[in-house]
Amino acid sequence: AVASFSARPAAIHAQSPKPADDSDSVRAERASRLMKEMRTLARALKVVKQGKPGEEPVEIIEEPLFRHNGLARIYEDGSTWAWGKRGRPIALCKLFTSNSEQGFWTYCNVLTSTELIEMYRGDEKMWYPQSVGIAFKTFSDSPTPSEKATFRLRQMKELARRFSAYEVTYPPFTASKTRYELQLKPQPVHRYNDPDHGIVDGAVFIIAHEAEPEMILLIEAVQKNGETSWQFGAGGIGGAEFHLKVDGSEVYSRPWAKNAAGLPTESFFGFVRHKDK
Repeated sequence: AVASFSARPAAIHAQSPKPADDSDSVRAERASRLMKEMRTLARALKVVKQGKPGEEPVEIIEEPLFRHNGLARIYEDGSTWAWGKRGRPIALCKLFTSNSEQGFWTYCNVLTSTELIEMYRGDEKMWYPQSVGIAFKTFSDSPTPSEKATFRLRQMKELARRFSAYEVTYPPFTASKTRYELQLKPQPVHRYNDPDHGIVDGAVFIIAHEAEPEMILLIEAVQKNGETSWQFGAGGIGGAEFHLKVDGSEVYSRPWAKNAAGLPTESFFGFVRHKDK
C-alpha cells in the first residue's frame, strides 16, 4: 500500500527531529552521513522506459541537482536527483526525511520527459505514469537564442525571472486552506542539450518554498524548421495545488494531488518507505 503524506513535510510522520548539536563538526558529520545515505537510496531506484524491456535502465546523474535542508519546515535533510545523462532529464525525484534515525524516507517523483517510464525500488514497481505531465509552450516577446552558450545562459536566467508561482495546501494536511508564495532559485541546477531532438540548450530551474523544491521549470532553446526559439515546461514535484505565471498570466496549474501523494499512474507520484524495507 502507498503511504499518503502531506505536501508539507512536517505532517508526514507527525514527529519532530531531535534537537541538533549545533557544533560545526557535528553538523558536518551529520550532513556527510545523510548525503551518503541519500546517494545510496537514489541509486537504488531503477528507471526504465515503458515498452522497451530490452534496453538498459536510464542512468542516474551521479550528483544531486539540489541539496535542501528544511529551514522552517520540519524535516532533516533532502536532495533532488535526476535520470538521463544526455539531453533533457527523463524524471526527477525529491528525496527527504523528517527523522533519519527512524529510517523513513519520502520520495516525490515528477516525469519531465515526453516518454513514459517505470520506476522500481528493488523488485517493487513503484511508479508507472500513463500520461505525460509536462507540456512545452513557446515564449512570447523573447529574444532569439544567442549562438554563444554563455550568452544563452544569461538569456535563460532573464526568461526565468519572468515567472512567478504559488502553491495551495488543504486540510487535513494544514489546519486550513493556505497559500504559499514560491521563489525561483536564480541559478539553474542542471544544463543539457540534445541536437538529435532539436534541443540546442536547456536548463533546469528550481521553484521553491524556502529551501524545498516544489516546482521544476525547464527552459530550452530549440531548433525547428531551421529557426531557433525559446520554449518552457513546468511540473510540480510536491503534492500541493500549483499555479505558475509568466508576465502575470497563468501558464500552468495542477490540482492538489490525491492524498497529497497522487497515484502511481500519474506524472507526479510520492511514496514513503523505510530505508531497510
